[in-house]
Amino acid sequence: MRINPENHRGLIKSCKMKGKKNMETTKKAVTISILNNKGGVGKTSSCTAIASILGMIGHSCLVIDNDFQANATMTFLSEEDASREV
Repeated sequence: MRINPENHRGLIKSCKMKGKKNMETTKKAVTISILNNKGGVGKTSSCTAIASILGMIGHSCLVIDNDFQANATMTFLSEEDASREV
């Protein structure tokens, strides 16, 4: 799954408007954890979408991919990097 900014344009705009005051005045780190023991519930998709949107509005994000399949990692790699074997 690749994140397409065009799909999230409205959400990005509303986040920019709501978070602008906070972003300028606050520099506190926030931890967001997405977890569920059940597979196939959208943990990776949610994580990569949230990180992408936060990055697009100017926040720094760290995504830690503990899944052995590395799907979150592959989402953020370029096509060239994703095609290489590890």
